[in-house]
Amino acid sequence: MRYIGRFRMGSPSPSQDVFPAGTCYYGDYCTIHGLYYDFGATVYNDIQFGYNLEAWNTRFDVGVNNVGDKQPPMLYANNTNNANTDPANFDLLGRYYFARVTVKF
Repeated sequence: MRYIGRFRMGSPSPSQDVFPAGTCYYGDYCTIHGLYYDFGATVYNDIQFGYNLEAWNTRFDVGVNNVGDKQPPMLYANNTNNANTDPANFDLLGRYYFARVTVKF
């Protein structure tokens, strides 16, 4: 399980606007609360299974990352370079499968 805590993006000051062209994409929220938005926590669940074959000095692993195919939050910000979200913290690929074979010589 991977957990990313809640956070606030933006500022109540209009001079620190984080929205492209000064447009708030969260509707009336901006006029009521200023130019910031609170994001909830994100949880990603991963599953991995492995088997160690001692006779061959080999290990087999298969798994699924982001089992629920949880999408990252849309930040709609000028300060992000990748898909209007934060690629350093959130999983941009969605669900993906993997397999691995490790041989010890």
